[in-house]
Amino acid sequence: MMLRKSGGLCLLAAFLMVTPQTLFAGQESAPPSLSGLAGGYIKRGDDALSNKDYDKARQYYQLALNPGFHATQDQIDYATKKKQEAENLQREANLTPAEKSLDAGKDAYRKGNLAQAKTSLLQVQSGTDQYEDAQQYLFKINLYEKAQGLEAQSPKVAIDIYDQLIADPSFPLNAQVKARIGELQTTAAKAAVPARSVSVVKDPKALLAEAHALQDKGDLTKAKAVFQEALGIDAKNAEALAGLKAIDDALRANADLQLKEGIKEFLTCDYRGAEDSLKQYLDSGAGHAGAAHFFLGAAETAETLQGQTDQRLRTDAGKQFSQAKSLGYRPVPGSVSPRILNVWKGSV
Repeated sequence: MMLRKSGGLCLLAAFLMVTPQTLFAGQESAPPSLSGLAGGYIKRGDDALSNKDYDKARQYYQLALNPGFHATQDQIDYATKKKQEAENLQREANLTPAEKSLDAGKDAYRKGNLAQAKTSLLQVQSGTDQYEDAQQYLFKINLYEKAQGLEAQSPKVAIDIYDQLIADPSFPLNAQVKARIGELQTTAAKAAVPARSVSVVKDPKALLAEAHALQDKGDLTKAKAVFQEALGIDAKNAEALAGLKAIDDALRANADLQLKEGIKEFLTCDYRGAEDSLKQYLDSGAGHAGAAHFFLGAAETAETLQGQTDQRLRTDAGKQFSQAKSLGYRPVPGSVSPRILNVWKGSV
């Protein structure tokens, strides 16, 4: 009898483990962390979680998810989250400094924090596998900064650069840039001044006063035109002649600054910005044309070396180098990379 009774108890215990939801129907289940099979699974899952064995923890929690055990998805989600965090930490521990800087720069770029992105990307050293990727992001950031700097001086050029940026759907500030383009276009339309009527002859004193006012505002191009208009009335007007000389001196100084800015942009890998600045400098007719042609050709060559396939760039770079040679320009040693210098040497 004892043996049969004992066997019956064993059979009942086995039945309880197989179908707990049937036997306890209509009763409130005990908390899974305190009793029952689910509690055992959860306890094992908690132990595995403490030991950072996240895969095993998820397996135990998944077993406890049986509807009869009244477990929740939270434990599985938490184990999954901890596993991802552990994998991320392990991945970060294995990253090289260049990989860390590139990842930080790309993350800040995607969030629209271009200043922070630039700081991180500039830390990616040349010669690493990540350098070219970093330069691509830096090129877009430098282009954006260039457009911002040109808004007051050359709004049309700024709009052209902004248009180039928003053509890339991955640029993170597209919405802001589109709004800024609209603002610049509206401002330019309001500022448009009708052409001066040639049939109206103004008083020379009034013209001189207007020219000086424009000169004080820094609008040297318009001031120069008004001084020339005053000389059209009185070709020997000393005040107008002195004003023109002062403006020409200032424009030459500004042009020299623009040349320096173009060279600086080239050295910081902002090749498109360098091209814009150097072309504007050459259009001004300033004196250091040889240097401008050389660095313009160097910027276009650098773009082709980075993978730009536009044949026009390669052709124009050769023309710029040839023009620089015809003007007697000789590059300063170390001012460009050996690869660019080889292209320079091979140009006719």
